[in-house]
Amino acid sequence: MQAWALSWATGGTMKDTITHLRELLSKGTPGPWRYDVDNKNRHAIRHFPEVYEPVVYCDRDGGSMKEVNAELIVAAVNGLPALLDRLEKLERRRLLGMPHTHLTGADCSRCDEADELDEELDQ
Repeated sequence: MQAWALSWATGGTMKDTITHLRELLSKGTPGPWRYDVDNKNRHAIRHFPEVYEPVVYCDRDGGSMKEVNAELIVAAVNGLPALLDRLEKLERRRLLGMPHTHLTGADCSRCDEADELDEELDQ
């Protein structure tokens, strides 16, 4: 496992993890991905319709694990952008919610941004 994979759990920042995952997504084959079973009974993960050649084969594990692994990889690649977007908003909202002072009744751009994020996150 790459060292970055556990960075947020071992004292690194979530921002670093998000940045690294976005870099991997931008360098990898773009989604959406899907999988099918080829004529050699391999679970081939593909990017359709532009690329017919498989991106990855899940054929090393026996039995039903091939299908589960293929589904997991496809779901992760396809779902990761939306999850990272949401996580960034939640992290930004957490930072905006930290205590700060301003005059009662005064306009506060930080509070306004927090309110806007709350509305987006409620959707």
